[in-house]
Amino acid sequence: MGATKFQALQQTGKLSVVSPAPLPTTGRVPAVSEAHLDTIARTYLPAVVVNATRIGDQAAVDVLWQVNSQKNGGFVLELSNEWGVTKEICDTMKLDPAGAVRASILVMKDAIGAVDWVSGNDLHQGPIAAGTILEVVVPPGNTSFVAFSPFGLSMDTFV
Repeated sequence: MGATKFQALQQTGKLSVVSPAPLPTTGRVPAVSEAHLDTIARTYLPAVVVNATRIGDQAAVDVLWQVNSQKNGGFVLELSNEWGVTKEICDTMKLDPAGAVRASILVMKDAIGAVDWVSGNDLHQGPIAAGTILEVVVPPGNTSFVAFSPFGLSMDTFV
């Protein structure tokens, strides 16, 4: 892209040039800083993971997560937990219960109820206001799906 096109794009207000600091562990420079990604997520996503700790030792950890929208206006948050998994060469995988993770989900959009999509268990019944934090435990080596019903529809029509 030439300088003229770049300047025109910059004038739209839809462009953000970021230069994140190098990562302390590797010295590499990421494409986007964590703070910038957090701002984008809180601005545009219906829910974000704001904290995750291992159940066994309360250590702060990261979990992989993503949000998918549903045709009915609801959304599903997928949480993947790599903690508590060991696998030696030519051996079976072992799961350590101490690797379970408690994830704190900050709901950014009003919803009616939250359910574990796989088990069908209610995680929260009734209205969930934007700004509410919902705690979810993700077992070691597991992926959990938390489904949020859109405001105005019951969970029965969602799952």
